[in-house]
Amino acid sequence: MKHEARSGSVTLLVAAVCASVLLTVVVLTVVNSGDVGVAGLAIAVLFVAVSIALIVILTGQFRPLSLIAILIYCHVVLFIGRPGFAVLYQDSTNLFTRRGYDQSFLQAQLVAGVGLVCLVAAYCLVVGRRQNHADVLAVPSDLWARVRTGLWILVVVGFSLYLLYILQVGWASYWGSVFSGRSDENRSALQSSSAYLYAGLRFATGALILVFFQAMSAGWRKSAVVSITLIVLAAVPSFVSGNRSDFIPIAVALVMILAATRPGFARARNAVFGLPIFVVVFLVAPRLWRNDLSTGGSIIDSISESLSLRGIFEGFLGGYDTAMVDAFSVQIATQASGSLPPAFGSTYLAALLSVVPRNIWPGKPESVDEVLNSAIFPATDARGIGFAFGFYSEPHFNFGIWGVVAVALIFGILLGVITRAHDSSPNLFMAYVYVMTAAHLFPIMRGSLTFSSQRLLIPLIPVLIVLVVFAGRYLRYAADGSGRESARVADRIAHVPRR
Repeated sequence: MKHEARSGSVTLLVAAVCASVLLTVVVLTVVNSGDVGVAGLAIAVLFVAVSIALIVILTGQFRPLSLIAILIYCHVVLFIGRPGFAVLYQDSTNLFTRRGYDQSFLQAQLVAGVGLVCLVAAYCLVVGRRQNHADVLAVPSDLWARVRTGLWILVVVGFSLYLLYILQVGWASYWGSVFSGRSDENRSALQSSSAYLYAGLRFATGALILVFFQAMSAGWRKSAVVSITLIVLAAVPSFVSGNRSDFIPIAVALVMILAATRPGFARARNAVFGLPIFVVVFLVAPRLWRNDLSTGGSIIDSISESLSLRGIFEGFLGGYDTAMVDAFSVQIATQASGSLPPAFGSTYLAALLSVVPRNIWPGKPESVDEVLNSAIFPATDARGIGFAFGFYSEPHFNFGIWGVVAVALIFGILLGVITRAHDSSPNLFMAYVYVMTAAHLFPIMRGSLTFSSQRLLIPLIPVLIVLVVFAGRYLRYAADGSGRESARVADRIAHVPRR
């Protein structure tokens, strides 16, 4: 106990020293720099440093694969990586206005920084100073036999719905849209009742990820091979079309599962070699061949370009896919001018009504992304091209800075509740929810909460319904890591046969 206390004190001391040094450097940089881009970048670094210090001080540790750590990585990419690239290689230029960063950029960084600190503080207060999470245990075989039936029904239904979607749009149009990126055919489908057929593939993927998780936890090799093969098959359309918001969560979920079930997988050596491969294969290359294929280029040329240093950095940080702070800056300037009045919660109401197809209710309220694109970027919106404004954009559009604070606190509490439930139990189903949430944090952070969270809810909710129907009693008592029933379940789990 003394050793643990001493270790904790040393950790806090190191964190305090590092935070002080970073704070000093940031303040001096902001004061001495006449470049607004550099100043905004320094502000972002300061808020991230404060957030990490809060995590270490309030929870006693910074786990690299925790929900809050992944969220901070996403924030760093969008609010430090992207403007950092602009400062170094694009003369601190906003991609949308084609002018240098101005005061609206500084305001965007301040708003995002305040939101991040509020989110982190709420998360830490919920999680508290906890030890490492319990090891995930496989579901007992007799219970899994019931759950498996419901999951495979989901898989069959999901693939069937997607097949109906293909038949509806036609094979020629479907393959043309896949190989030309996110085309007008896909957009028109997603704006009609076809969206429900299109979403079938996500139903199937959500179920297959849980099957793979159980197979890896129980050591069932055949089941693991079958499920991962079907997962890869389900990811092919989004991967070929370059739709990274669909296939990146799948890749992250698989990495998280391997880290949870194979302790040696998360070693620093694997991260050093694996991270560059992940960035090239899943982040850079798909964007390049999505753009090149849509203009008649070849996959070979796109892959070759993606392997160059220029392709790696410019393809990811130099384009619109990560330019959320650029778009958010334009939004803040537009709101300040009075030409974009506050929404006062209407986008959240629109999210509640999103389940109704637009062809049934043509006057259905538009999502926040549709409203902002039509108001701020009307020219590109008229051509069917939309841009994302980032996580902090929607609450600021509705209620200003106080909306950002409120939504950040609520989201931080939600992530804290999920983390606390995951850490206190070996329940694989809770671990699945944790993994799926982690996998979708990047789309949520680069998009809006109400719209991008649908990417998480569409695969997750059908699986949760199956679990409630087939494993309701297990869900009730397996989440209690200290109860008598949990001990009995853990004993049964320990004897899961390997196949």
